[in-house]
Amino acid sequence: MANPVCPANRSCYDSDHHHLVSLIVPVCYEKWLTNCSMCPESPRYLISRDRDDEAFDILVKYHAEGDRDSIFVKAEMAQIKLTLAAEMEGKKESWPDFLFKHRGMRRRLLVTAFLGLFTQWSGNSLITYVSPSLTTHLDI
Repeated sequence: MANPVCPANRSCYDSDHHHLVSLIVPVCYEKWLTNCSMCPESPRYLISRDRDDEAFDILVKYHAEGDRDSIFVKAEMAQIKLTLAAEMEGKKESWPDFLFKHRGMRRRLLVTAFLGLFTQWSGNSLITYVSPSLTTHLDI
């Protein structure tokens, strides 16, 4: 919320109005919070909390213009439920198990780690790291 105000804040320090920035930011934030409280909850959140009827009503209102028999809304509900089921299935296995259990994942992790290392150690990074010892050895 402060992004539009901050560039103007730098030029305000020369004047007597620099305290206005401290007043504008909270007002904008309060307006944003007030508007957020008027928004309906996410259908995905409602379905994950077993409140399917409320989620269906919101989808009908905003995506089907009140048509409760809309194929689009029914497909959307099914897609949200399938996605949530897949996410719950994925949560059963912790990330260390996922990374180290399978040989292929261990290899991918090793390649990714070395890719980052070699990216940092190529070009200017390597020369910058080694240059102090080179200059002392060469008496420069």
